[in-house]
Parts: sequence; C-alpha cells; structure tokens
Amino acid sequence: MKIQKSKLLVLRIFLALLGVMIVSSGAVASVKWSQLPDTTVNGIDIRCDRNDGIKRTLADDFKCTTTGPISDVHFWGSWKGDIKTQVTQIHLSIHEDIPANGTTPSMPGALLWSGDFVQGQFTEKLVYNLGNYFEWWWDPYIQGTLTPNGDHKIWRYDIKINNSPTNPWFVQQGNAANPKIYWLDVYVITADGAAGPTQFGWKTSRKNWQDKAGYVAIDGSWQDMTYPATHPYAGKPIDMAFEITTTTTATPHPYVAIDGFAVWEAAVLDGTVSPVDEANGLAYMEKWHNQGYPETIYNEPELYAYAGNPCSGSDSDPCSPGLVMAWGNPNLPDGSYSAAWKYKYPVDPDLTNSIITVTVFPPCKSINAVSLGLKDIYGNIRAWFWDVNLPGGIPCGVGTAISIDTSIPGILAATPAAAGYMSDPGFDITKVVEITFDENAIWVAGTTVPPPGSTILRAW
Repeated sequence: MKIQKSKLLVLRIFLALLGVMIVSSGAVASVKWSQLPDTTVNGIDIRCDRNDGIKRTLADDFKCTTTGPISDVHFWGSWKGDIKTQVTQIHLSIHEDIPANGTTPSMPGALLWSGDFVQGQFTEKLVYNLGNYFEWWWDPYIQGTLTPNGDHKIWRYDIKINNSPTNPWFVQQGNAANPKIYWLDVYVITADGAAGPTQFGWKTSRKNWQDKAGYVAIDGSWQDMTYPATHPYAGKPIDMAFEITTTTTATPHPYVAIDGFAVWEAAVLDGTVSPVDEANGLAYMEKWHNQGYPETIYNEPELYAYAGNPCSGSDSDPCSPGLVMAWGNPNLPDGSYSAAWKYKYPVDPDLTNSIITVTVFPPCKSINAVSLGLKDIYGNIRAWFWDVNLPGGIPCGVGTAISIDTSIPGILAATPAAAGYMSDPGFDITKVVEITFDENAIWVAGTTVPPPGSTILRAW
C-alpha cells in the first residue's frame, strides 16, 4: 500500500530506536499525556494502598488537547522496603477540574468516569532497579516527614480499559484551541490486606505541569502536595508518574515516531523491536567485510527501555528516555565487539523518497561505530556506518540525530556524512521489511561504564 510519494519516517533511538506513536496493522495507539517517573534518588513513592483501613486517594491533573477516548492508563509505583505482594485491585477515576481560586488550590471536581480493575485486567512489570541506591517513602496521611531508604525498585502497571456497553471508554473533550483539564484519581488494594506488612506507593514524576498533585484527606478535604522539608526539592510542587493513551481503529500509515519510555517498552514486549540473533548478526557483519567497518565479534544483545534521568545526563544515566542495548560480560577479553537490534517495519514496505531519522547516544570509552541497515524481503541489505569520536563523526556522550534520505543514492544519503556504505546487488527499496541498528564497541576491561540501571560493566 503506497500512501503518498514523499514520506517521513522518524525513529528516535538511544543506542537503538522508537516514540510518540506506534503503528500496527489496523490500529493507531498514541500517547495523550505522559509524566514519566523520577528514577533518581530524589524520587518519592507516596502511599496509596488501603490495607490499614485508611481510605487513601491520590490524584493529579492533566490536559487534553485532542478529543478522543482513554483506552489505557499506565502508572509507576514501588513497594516500601521492596517487600512485595500482589496488587489485587486498582481503582481509577476521572474528574472535572475545579480551578484554583485565591488561596484555594485547584482540585478534582465532579466524577466523570470510574473503574475498578482486578488481576487479569492489568499487568505489572519491574522496569527499574536503582541497585545500591534508594528512593524516598512518604505516607502523608499518617506522617509529616519522609522516610529515607524507602525502596529501590520501580514497577509499571498497565491497565487496558475495555470499551463495553456497561462501562464505555471515557471520551475527553478538549482540543488545541480549547484545551480541557481533568484529574486522574488512583488507589490500590493489595493481597495481604491490613494483616500484612506490605505498603504500595505511587511514584512521583520530575515533570511539573499546572497545579500540584494531592490527596483526599481523612476528613474529605483536599490537600495539595509539595516536597517535604527534608527533601532536596523542598517546597516545590509534587506531580505523579502516569501516562494516558488512546487506541482507535484507523487506516495504517507509514509514519513512525517512537519516543518515550512506555512506547519503547511496548515495542520490545510486542516484538516490533527485537535483538538480532547470532546467525543474522554474523551475516550482517559479513556484509561490511572490506568496507572499512571494524573487524568485530558479534554478540546477541539484551534490550530494555530506559526512563531517562533529567538530573544527570552522564554517560551512565543519560537524560532522555529510549532503548538500551547491552551485551557481553565483564570477562570478555579486550577486543572489538558488535551487537544489533532490528525494527520490524509493519506497513507500506516501499521506502522510496523517505527520510529515516534516528537519535543515537554512544557512551564514551566504548562505542566506536554505529550503523543503520535496511533489509528487503529477499534478505538483501543496504547500510551506512558512522565513526564515533573521530573528526566529522558522531560525538560520544551526547544525543546526535543521524538520518538517511532514500531519494539520494549511495553514501551521500547520510547526514552527518557516513564513513562507509554498502548495498547488495538487487536490493529493493520498495520491499523493506526490517531496519537494523548496530553498534561496535572497543572493549577494554575496566574502562567502560555500566548501562543505566546496572552496576555491571558491559558494552552498551
């Protein structure tokens, strides 16, 4: 299916690929609102379970600029002391906004929609481990100060909302010219109830929008939240970590923009993004023989989504969310090693007159080359590679956009200028089924940095 002659294919990559919209056959899923979790030591988990009989409810506001249904809600949380049981029920509700008035803060208003979701209607996934570092814990209902060393594991909860006659999707009514503010309320029930030791908290976000998040106090009053006095952000507004997406039936199209933690994770889980296995990786490396690419040993990688660390920006904790590709182990002998992952292009394999843009973040002290390859239905390859840390190449330690304009022949299609190019005879640009991303690392034991979320030295 040819949609139009000139297309734009945008893939945002963090040593790999993806983003704001993911395209699959027959449906378009897009993010309507996103506040990613604070994955640093400054993150707080604010208790929102009802195990001890206290009717906790936390809430945060969000803006709608495009009318459409809410089909999925995602939020992040942790267990106090990392003592975990099962969440048995998640309660969500959406409310009107009562704007701030003088000294009275804005708060949730009239109930517009609610749902209770039990096991089987949501999924959970461990998405981040701070290792030896801990985040804070806070229960504003019974304590005024923070608890240090609260937890170090972050879980994501994905609630798929079924559109049924008895409880249809909530349809937001805002638009770009007249945006509308809503509030999302959350509380959970866990398996051990009041008799058990577990406590569950909703994670804070470093994104601050509009007014503070808050909670419904025991007396029914609304209390907005700021970081307590013992926290590094003392006095600043608190916002919660959640994401709202929508799914609508639509005609598939070739525009792809993949960016953001939740969408990267979805792409890894559904196989749209996957590691290149050893056999195919070796075959890809062989294509580069005599083309100037480093002689290398291939390793099948591990892929995982990364939420980003806006407070760091270091090699070990880049600012932006994306996809991490890590491979090898600390016991590898010194040498040159490669790994690759692939994006399964699902719609309209004709990439004639297309632009492919990918943002790469090569960590210093390891990555020395990056390549991008197109694979057609017959297995033929066309690819470009870039040097890292060489004059005119890609700098390490920062995000750099690389792009391919398929309307331009040969090596000149690449921006910035590629160091090498190769193309199999018979490669068919109208039948592309995969886009491959490869990194080559010069491994010198003890000189690299561990991938985000890990303390183990590996190439990434």
